[in-house]
Amino acid sequence: MASIDQIREIYRKIEQGQISSEEGVRQIKALERGESGATGTKPEGSRKRRNKKSRWVRIQVSEINSDREKINIRLPVNVVDTGFQMGARFVPNGFDVDINRLIRAIKKGEPGTIIETGNRQSSERVIITLE
Repeated sequence: MASIDQIREIYRKIEQGQISSEEGVRQIKALERGESGATGTKPEGSRKRRNKKSRWVRIQVSEINSDREKINIRLPVNVVDTGFQMGARFVPNGFDVDINRLIRAIKKGEPGTIIETGNRQSSERVIITLE
């Protein structure tokens, strides 16, 4: 039986890019089957190591005047492409956002702020960053 600490350690390794998500699933399943050494690492040459691309998109919406945060969500990059395409029709007038440019920046995966825009009419600021 896998302990919560063992599973957390596997999640930490995935988050830090030390192992792939597929390898993490394999290790958790092995722990659940009671196999010893399930969290051992593979030799460097055989490990699927992710590059330093971002894996999270953070979307923050705040009031311009007070900086009061209205929305602060963090989503996995792999679900954002479809979500942005579906949500593009809901972007309020006055926000200058090129959804295709946004999606290209997310696919490129370089960490940092990719959009920071505001609208005086709605008094909202939107910041989208890759983490």
